Amino acid sequence: MEIELKGIPVNKVYYQGQEPKITNGNFEITNQSKGPIAVSVMEAHVSDGEKELPLDKYFLYKLPEYTELDPENFTVKEKQGFQLDLSFQFIPIAGLNKNNIVVNMTIKVTDDTVQASSPIVFDFRVPKIN
Repeated sequence: MEIELKGIPVNKVYYQGQEPKITNGNFEITNQSKGPIAVSVMEAHVSDGEKELPLDKYFLYKLPEYTELDPENFTVKEKQGFQLDLSFQFIPIAGLNKNNIVVNMTIKVTDDTVQASSPIVFDFRVPKIN
C-alpha cells in the first residue's frame, strides 16, 4: 500500500465533577509513493468495542498548523506525511466503556481503503486541596 494511516492516542484529563467527553481523534498519514495521492474520508465513528456511534459531521485539520482540509478531497504529496485531527461535536462517555474508546477513520485512496483507530486515553484526577 502506498499510503499508510496510523491512529495516535489522544490523552484527556478530567477532574472530579467534570463530565468526560470525546471531541477528536488523531492520525498520521504518510504517502510512500513517487507521486501525490488524492485521499478522501469515507467514514468515521466512535467505538467502545460494543457500541458504534457514527460521526455524520466532522472537521479535518492538518497538524500542527490546524489547517482545515476538505475531508472529501485532500492531497498528500509524494514521500511526505503529516498528522490529522478529526474533530467533532463532543460526545459524553456516559454509557460507553471508558477503557476501550477509539475514534475510527476509513480513508479511500484510488480503489483501496485504509482504516485506523485513534485510542482515547482518560486520566481522571482529584483536585489538589490546599
